[in-house]
Amino acid sequence: MNYSRFIIAGFAITLLLNGCGKSDKDQPSDGSSSSSPQAQATEPPKKADKLVKLSQYGGSQYCSIASASDGTLHAIFTDRAAAGKPAYLFYRASKDGGTTWTEPKNLSDDESGLSSYYCRMMIDGKGRVYAIWKYITAASDTLDGPGGYTCGIVAYRCLDGASWSKIIRFCDKHAPSVSWFAGRGPDGAVNVIWNQGNKDIDWVPQGGVNPNYANQLNQSVLDGATVTTKVLIAPKPIPTQAEQDAARAKGASMSYDDTAPKREGLWDLRGFIDATGAPHFVAERYPFPRDQAGNSGDPPLMYYDGKVLKQIGEANHTNNFNNPVTLLVDAHGKEHVIRMPVHSEKECVRDYPIDGGVLGEPTDVVAPDKAPGKVSDWQATQLPDGKMAVTVALSQKGGWAPDDVDLYVSTSTGDGKWSTPLNLTDNVGRQAFMSKETSAGGVMKSDTYRPDFAESVSLKDGGVGVIMVNTDYSIIGITNSGVNGSGRAVGSLATGSTSAPWVYYRKP
Repeated sequence: MNYSRFIIAGFAITLLLNGCGKSDKDQPSDGSSSSSPQAQATEPPKKADKLVKLSQYGGSQYCSIASASDGTLHAIFTDRAAAGKPAYLFYRASKDGGTTWTEPKNLSDDESGLSSYYCRMMIDGKGRVYAIWKYITAASDTLDGPGGYTCGIVAYRCLDGASWSKIIRFCDKHAPSVSWFAGRGPDGAVNVIWNQGNKDIDWVPQGGVNPNYANQLNQSVLDGATVTTKVLIAPKPIPTQAEQDAARAKGASMSYDDTAPKREGLWDLRGFIDATGAPHFVAERYPFPRDQAGNSGDPPLMYYDGKVLKQIGEANHTNNFNNPVTLLVDAHGKEHVIRMPVHSEKECVRDYPIDGGVLGEPTDVVAPDKAPGKVSDWQATQLPDGKMAVTVALSQKGGWAPDDVDLYVSTSTGDGKWSTPLNLTDNVGRQAFMSKETSAGGVMKSDTYRPDFAESVSLKDGGVGVIMVNTDYSIIGITNSGVNGSGRAVGSLATGSTSAPWVYYRKP
């Protein structure tokens, strides 16, 4: 995708949304508004349009949002300014329920050339705002997701009052991280649970750490710009070269298994922090089971109850790093595993309560009206006070590349009862087709939309807002007609396509 393609697709969607993403200039550098609230911010959209565009380049992939006690919305999102540029992390805020927003502030530009990927916006019990994300350090940044797959550096910045802290990193490229999640612990403290490769090894010569080897698990508690970290699961230390040489000199040389990192990594980490500060999470873990023919099966689904790590089932899906199995807790303190099953009648997202340490009878959260249908993306969000939300990009028709994918949201407080899914995007209704014929040929253009990543937020009034990536796909066809030297009518058709993922906030 090149920059000109961003511009073409952006023009198409701007016409449809009537400029709801326009914004004024000269905002303070910290992203806060000046003078009267939202005095210099985005132009209000039409009353009938609840999608407010936040991104500016049409190159987004991830986004996150949090609501402060005074109702202020704080949002972050990734965006690329042009092809070949890194994906940067941008911040915007709204004081009027998401109608207008402050100017974007780039939080991640450190001139390293590293792209920013999955991110979370958190607010602690003292009202401080945290933007947390992962820089990708691998040569290719195309194979990663919210659950983590490619190695990188987990980092954050804190907005305390009117100013942002410097960028603070939990690790570096020599012992990088793969997977992480964030949650609020006792007194509202922001916690980050993250893994990394064995610190006894320099992973740079290895080309980075494979998730199978990310076998050290850490818990960091954030206090403004101060980080306190402890190790939850520590791998067995690897003997140094001097220790190996000493053993060899005594005639007791070490085996390869004794000197190599163990393939005991945990990835696709997803969970919450309990009232004691202990993390609860689900994750995938190597080794995969194999049948008698040596074929690899589904990876084990591991469950950590705050004290003990054990297997609770199979992950039961491919590429879970894009849509990781998630552990949530409801208003009654009951834990729920949210996942998309592979072998169900209809593609859907289900809620499995944990009963006695095992998965209980599931409930469909979001599913098509009838088979086959198709789920292309989904996320589950832990909300305050035991509320839970699930967003699903769903096609009712199913099949390859369906053109009716909309984003649905359902919420619950527990007891296995979920609200009727609400269509947030109405992408089908927003599709457009244009055809203009002339004596020399014609021009045709169609616009379709597909939601991708999304996250929910509890609002001050008790409602739920959603931030999302909604991609605009445009197909353009140009026909030319004429007559050749023999007087025969001839024609030609040229086609092209563009795609631009934009970030929107969907007002309730």
